[in-house]
Amino acid sequence: MDKYLTDLRLKRWLVPASLLLCINTAPALAETQLQDHADVQRVARDYVAANHPWQNLASKVTAGRLDTRTRLQRCDGALQAFLQGNRAIRHRTSIGVRCTGSQRWKIYIPVTVAAMAPVLVAAKPLPAGVPLGPEDVEQRQRDIASLGYGYIDSLNAQGGYRTRMSVAQGAVITPRMVESAVLIKK
Repeated sequence: MDKYLTDLRLKRWLVPASLLLCINTAPALAETQLQDHADVQRVARDYVAANHPWQNLASKVTAGRLDTRTRLQRCDGALQAFLQGNRAIRHRTSIGVRCTGSQRWKIYIPVTVAAMAPVLVAAKPLPAGVPLGPEDVEQRQRDIASLGYGYIDSLNAQGGYRTRMSVAQGAVITPRMVESAVLIKK
């Protein structure tokens, strides 16, 4: 009977201890089978850094963070970045990253590019129809990747520029804001 009681006490202790051990080690085991988010971000960032159109400028590429709840199986093949469809890399672009291994998956990550270059900004408020001179503009460093409508970087155009509309002080001068100062009349 003593042996029976000893076995019973041992089982009462051993079963909960085994369960507790399994519960504590299961997350660590599962974590080793998941893809590291930093690797996915790095692949997307490196792809954009190598392919964005502002290669000759000082640029900074930042990949967005993945949701901490996102759980991707560890890829036993290569991680491959891609652009969806026929799109070009812009200031903000969604980059796909896929696993080419046996456990296939894909995810999209927002990536932002900042490319700094000198652009012309209005040194003072400019009314419509006035010719632009060196006293009207200043050259400033701006993130041109975020300038979707373009920019003017010098006044050296043949014939110069005239404002097409009013321009606020400090505004980046875009091609839509100006026209050729010299008009050919017949």
